[in-house]
Amino acid sequence: MKSTINKITVIVFFLSFILCASIIFGRDIFVNSTVGDDNNSGLNERDNGLKGGPVRTIKRGIKLAKQGDRIVLDPTEPYKESITLSGKDVCGRSLDSAFVIEGRGAVLEGTEPIPFDVWQFYKDNIFRFQLTLPDVNLTYFHIMKDGKTLKRINVAIDAAKLPELEPESWCILRGYVYFRTNGKKSPMFAEDYNLTYSARKAGISIIQATNIKINDLTIRGYQLDGVAAVNGATNIILDNITCIQNGRSGLTIGGASSVAAGYSRFADNKTTQVLLLKYARYIFHQCNIPKNGITKSNE
Repeated sequence: MKSTINKITVIVFFLSFILCASIIFGRDIFVNSTVGDDNNSGLNERDNGLKGGPVRTIKRGIKLAKQGDRIVLDPTEPYKESITLSGKDVCGRSLDSAFVIEGRGAVLEGTEPIPFDVWQFYKDNIFRFQLTLPDVNLTYFHIMKDGKTLKRINVAIDAAKLPELEPESWCILRGYVYFRTNGKKSPMFAEDYNLTYSARKAGISIIQATNIKINDLTIRGYQLDGVAAVNGATNIILDNITCIQNGRSGLTIGGASSVAAGYSRFADNKTTQVLLLKYARYIFHQCNIPKNGITKSNE
């Protein structure tokens, strides 16, 4: 009976958000990764010459926000940061007065370019660099070319020999990343390869917060999750969200958290598309999730 009540509760708050035309907002706080300034107030979408224009980072916008405010993103350039929503200031007062991140088609990006000068020629068509990049989770670390995840060859932690690498595949061996090129190309030159790596752990982490809605946003290229709602994150609405090319999952829900996702896409993530941990409550409405793309765990 308890699980049925929980499911009905989630459906009710999901439909109330998707169908409600009169959601009440507090202030709008504008963010622009191109022309914004974190010394601004964020209260105007355009710079008014009085420090009243947009801020540059979503983190700063969240710090300035209060209950029921709306963070409004300019979609011009990707936002290269990880954000956390936690505590009473980033909660909504109720379902019809939510704390909102309005993406407007923006991209939250977890990748960074691999510098050309770190590569060394190893042998044949194989190049390598020493993995000294900061804050790396070796299990979910991944490399991309032109926005597509390259194949990783798994190697035992105590292995001594480099495995056979296919063209444009890679592995980690004894602290080095090894990459086999396709033909006589080199990752040392931009005209041959522009490789990126998953530089940041997670896109959006929601922890002990409630009544939050995230709209029209793409989250891609993170080591772990695109969105993670854990440890009592309740009444979380994801509307028209795309989570792709993340190392563990596009969406993780756990720790007595409740999430409703509508008209969203969770695909092309490395390990699974949606990860449901213990005590997760959820509903998906008109979402694009590949077959067998949902993994349930007792963790």
